[in-house]
Parts: sequence; C-alpha cells; structure tokens
Amino acid sequence: MLAAVLDGVDVDSDMAWEIGHAYAQGLTVYRLGTDFRKRGL
Repeated sequence: MLAAVLDGVDVDSDMAWEIGHAYAQGLTVYRLGTDFRKRGL
C-alpha cells in the first residue's frame, strides 16, 4: 500500500515514480489531495 499526498500545482517527479512503481508491483495506491486549485491540464 502507498499513501501519496499530492498537494500543489504539480506532482513531484520522485512521487510520480513511487506511484508508478507501486502500481507496477500491484500495490494499492491511495491519493490525498487537499489543494483544489485548478491544475494546468
């Protein structure tokens, strides 16, 4: 299990790698986001 705090406008590249690695290993990834500003998507 991985709990990721994804606050801010952009996701940190290290955290993105951790999420991808956990997902590839079949682990559950939980996301916590408390910053509700519009992202530049």
